[in-house]
Amino acid sequence: MAALRALGARYPELDLDRVAIMGWSFGGHLAALGVARSGDVYRAAVAGAPVADWLEYDTHYTERYLGLPADNPAGYRDGSALGHAAAIKRPLLIIHGTADDNVYFDHSLKLVEVLFKAGAPFEFLPLVGHTHLPADPAVVAQEHLRIAAFLRRHLSHEGALPTGDAPSGKARRGPRSPAARLARRLAPSGAPRGREYGASAPSCGRASRAASPRPSRPSRLRPPRRASSPWSGT
Repeated sequence: MAALRALGARYPELDLDRVAIMGWSFGGHLAALGVARSGDVYRAAVAGAPVADWLEYDTHYTERYLGLPADNPAGYRDGSALGHAAAIKRPLLIIHGTADDNVYFDHSLKLVEVLFKAGAPFEFLPLVGHTHLPADPAVVAQEHLRIAAFLRRHLSHEGALPTGDAPSGKARRGPRSPAARLARRLAPSGAPRGREYGASAPSCGRASRAASPRPSRPSRLRPPRRASSPWSGT
């Protein structure tokens, strides 16, 4: 956080009122702790496959740093996201594969239970049948779209109209974040890019052109091309 503030002091164009934290696995653990313990710095968080309780993670890894639970109960308690989750006041998006064989899905279920009971703001995206890191390109693309929409929704300037709510009735296209641009590039051909993802209506997209082909001119206005060289015009 000190580095973040130093960057803000050096580069005034950085908006430190719109900072989010995102991570996966241990990074997801840090993201959840970030909004729980430093909500004045991080305005939103995305936690992918987060380790919520070190008592339930791989002992070979955990005990290397925390020792045995009986010898370091305070370390396990203070380092657990579950112990701080009730204090979360900032939006948190949790993503987890139900077949995760590294950080078990149970971690996120326990975290969601604490958040729900505390009335904390959160969203939960379970990836059914996927392990620690989803490999299906379609799933990865939709996951990035969901993340981009979440960040756009919670980091937008106050008073800005969401895409599609312009008074004229037309979908208004706001500035697209780097995460949103990346998600758009990763989206497979034909993937939905509607208002919920902050995209404008597909009036000029590939699907729209395919659905509404340009009518051909009457043949009497266009001289026939020679079959021997259709591209050269000779």
